[in-house]
Amino acid sequence: YLANARDTIKRLRNHPSLCWYGGGNELSPIPPLIPSDSKDGREKSAVSPPKDVEEVLKQYVAELDGRPYMTSSVTDAGDEFDNTRTLAPKDGPYGILSEELFFDRNPGLTSPLLSEDEAKQNMKPSDVRNKNSPGRNIGFQTEVGSVSQPDIKSLKRFLSEDALNSYPDCGESSEYGGTIQEEWVYFKYLPFTESNGLDRICQFKFPPNEDDDLSKHRMDSIEDYSWAAQFAQYLQYKSLFEGYTYRMWEWYTAVFLWKASSPSPTFRGALYDWYLATNGGYWGTRAGLAGGSPVRLVLNLRDWTVHVINVEPKTFLATSVEWSAYSLKGVLLANDEIEIPSGQ
Repeated sequence: YLANARDTIKRLRNHPSLCWYGGGNELSPIPPLIPSDSKDGREKSAVSPPKDVEEVLKQYVAELDGRPYMTSSVTDAGDEFDNTRTLAPKDGPYGILSEELFFDRNPGLTSPLLSEDEAKQNMKPSDVRNKNSPGRNIGFQTEVGSVSQPDIKSLKRFLSEDALNSYPDCGESSEYGGTIQEEWVYFKYLPFTESNGLDRICQFKFPPNEDDDLSKHRMDSIEDYSWAAQFAQYLQYKSLFEGYTYRMWEWYTAVFLWKASSPSPTFRGALYDWYLATNGGYWGTRAGLAGGSPVRLVLNLRDWTVHVINVEPKTFLATSVEWSAYSLKGVLLANDEIEIPSGQ
């Protein structure tokens, strides 16, 4: 194993996109050495990588490259989190969220974060004493993701006719069971229904109503269902990237999407599918990143304020930005001009 690791470092060390080396993915916890029960008296580690192996890995990285070495991508949140050995205390979430949540700290999770043991004990975030410790908030977001629905042409390439006609009813909140057909389960279906019961697909045909039972409704066809899913993905990924960009270098230092593509046809984790066809999430990502423009307008969906974001390490020459907001019916709702101070 160590010989292979050494060769891997030599093979990758000249790659321009290589940032760090990791001993493993999502190792939790990272324990100290514990006494072995073996007859030879050797010590062993309760999880991978064993301590003796890790020491050699760190030695190889320092000797052959010099980039940072981290034991794991994530471990567990809490006061015991060690940011010298782990990139982040937690990753995710990976399901549908209300768009305004992406403008909160640790979107879709608690703030401050709770460890697994604390969560099992029903501890409340307000009970955390050191709310600003490294293990209580995500700074380096190693993974975050959301729903993924291929477009209708791709669906027809990997789902049977029966599966196409058996798309989920409104309000489905599980990954299997209910009206989730077996082929949808096999291809890792993720629901578009939030924890509060709002179905992000059916909302376009059946606007939210407290007195309405969504389970009694269904989109008219797989074509309508797929179209609405594309729009829902667009809004989801646009908000995801705008929210992280808005707080970059204040709350965050990086955000990694899990993931851009999938190695097989699937209903999760892809901005373009097995057939290389883009979905609504791809176009939402482009919009959230302003098409790659370094200067962006961001609408904070939590407090409805408008912000100018500059993601480059240098100033720009613009002095003001005009913005307008329209309803889905094309009615002008508001407009204004933002004055940009010099040196931004």
